[in-house]
Amino acid sequence: MKQVYEKEIEELYRITKFDNQKWNILVEKTNATNSFDKGKSLEDLANYFFSSVKGIKITGRNIRYLTEEIDLCLCNYSKDSILWKLGSVVLVECKNHKDKISVKTIRDLSCVMELKGIESSILITTSVLTKPALEEIKKLQETNKNIIVIYLEEIKNIGKPTEEILKEKIIENEM
Repeated sequence: MKQVYEKEIEELYRITKFDNQKWNILVEKTNATNSFDKGKSLEDLANYFFSSVKGIKITGRNIRYLTEEIDLCLCNYSKDSILWKLGSVVLVECKNHKDKISVKTIRDLSCVMELKGIESSILITTSVLTKPALEEIKKLQETNKNIIVIYLEEIKNIGKPTEEILKEKIIENEM
């Protein structure tokens, strides 16, 4: 297969080597003053985070449909049993807000997951979730829909590989 699809296979297995200096610049940009730049900066950060995870390929960014927008779409081709719990396609939603994330955001994400037949989504946020939003995530787990929440504060100062952080969040979500 490599003889026919050499470039495609090389691209599939190419990951970004994580650079702390670049990461810190991206984190700093999440403090932008206007809404557009704030949103884009968190998407850039998420894009960089997932591009350095072995077995994860970013297949789309800012994908717009009639009723929704998907910030990042990931293809999971990992051979790692923990990462595989995410499923083969994963949606990433980025929320760079000061206000708490409401249950409406979780329900909207759940609807997109349902429409697309997706098991897991990852919410990267700069703010906390309301109690009803957290309860909605637990309720969704009962229907095999998983929303993993990664708070920016948790990953600002990365001291270990992004793959390891993601695996910890998956395990934490199972509890």
